[in-house]
Amino acid sequence: FARAAAPRAAPPAHVVLVVVRGLRPDRLWPQLSPRLTHGGFARLLREGSHALVTAPGPRPWAALMSATTGLPVDVHRVFEHTDLLSDEAPTLTSEMAARGVAVSCFSEDPLWFGSGADRGCASRWSCASVPGACRADASLATAAEELTRSRSTQGFTLVVSRGGAFPLDPSAEHITAIDPAPYEGTMTPAQTVALAERGHRGDVRLDPRDQDRLNLLYDASLRSVDQGLAILLDRIAEAHLEDRVLVVVVGDRGVPLGEQRAVWEGPMSLREASTTAMLWRGPGVPAGQLLGAALGVVDGAATSLAAFDIETPAEMEGRSVRAPDSLHDRALTVEGDARGGLGLRFGGLLALPRPMALGGGLSLRSVDDPNGDDLASAQPIARALAWQSLALSSPAAGRRVFRAPTRVIAP
Repeated sequence: FARAAAPRAAPPAHVVLVVVRGLRPDRLWPQLSPRLTHGGFARLLREGSHALVTAPGPRPWAALMSATTGLPVDVHRVFEHTDLLSDEAPTLTSEMAARGVAVSCFSEDPLWFGSGADRGCASRWSCASVPGACRADASLATAAEELTRSRSTQGFTLVVSRGGAFPLDPSAEHITAIDPAPYEGTMTPAQTVALAERGHRGDVRLDPRDQDRLNLLYDASLRSVDQGLAILLDRIAEAHLEDRVLVVVVGDRGVPLGEQRAVWEGPMSLREASTTAMLWRGPGVPAGQLLGAALGVVDGAATSLAAFDIETPAEMEGRSVRAPDSLHDRALTVEGDARGGLGLRFGGLLALPRPMALGGGLSLRSVDDPNGDDLASAQPIARALAWQSLALSSPAAGRRVFRAPTRVIAP
């Protein structure tokens, strides 16, 4: 059922979208990991809202492109880092720039710059030229300094962090903070490269100690993001910009860390790869709220556009999380009939499982008369049910599919 319209949130003067590669939601809830001690994620969970979101695709680079452009995988068609996004494809940053919003981009991943997803970035910053310092805390700290220095009337900052992406190469400081005395022969960042780039994508059999160490390297990498977010939130508070800056943090996908013998490249049937997290804090955002609506990674881009009243292009599927009353129709309503059966509601119809004694399948009932005749034999109604199901799960009307050219990267 549609909810009452929520009061319109005050528009922010600046939006910061932080895309964290390989962000696993199990590090954030049901409780925050005790290894994340810098307070960045803790403040976002306490002072803002958060949700479990669905990853856009099984391939890591394709998921990153969706998170940073707002385009679904079947639209942007970029699967490998050697693919370039079509020049005709709309992107989050190009839509912002076309409407006069100052766009700044920061990333520790040099391959992202020049991929096509960065089209519209007026300024670009990468720490790839700084040996040993190219981690999330450096990107976020630099973005925070520029944000508080510019104080532009309308500005958008995009930070693309390697976060939990392989190879896992956290700083020695963050590793030691978790485990000051690793065992002899411990798994190294170089070994995580071999795991990520293995030719055969089958089962990975890890020693229990290596399994624990892989999780430790991941958590140490995420500590860098946590530290950078703490710096960003501190700078915003020191500049008294809390009521003017919307901060959105979203992962591109999860990452398997040996569960079900899968590492990094896992099929989308694995929960570790198919879900990630989204957190947001700023003007008009309720504090400490876990949103239960069905959300996707591309909703981060849509939220950023909606904050500046920019209409989301038809090629993008996302919705703004700052207007939860607009999300109710993305969920399927579960209802029951007079006999105690549970089914899914599609508009004015209720689809209930038919007992196996009667042949199984679905029994279609009218919501107004759930105890009435079975309407499954009525073809127009069955077609309407199928159409409504398709509209809920695949809103593809008006979208174009963009074919990506290929670039050559010298060794």
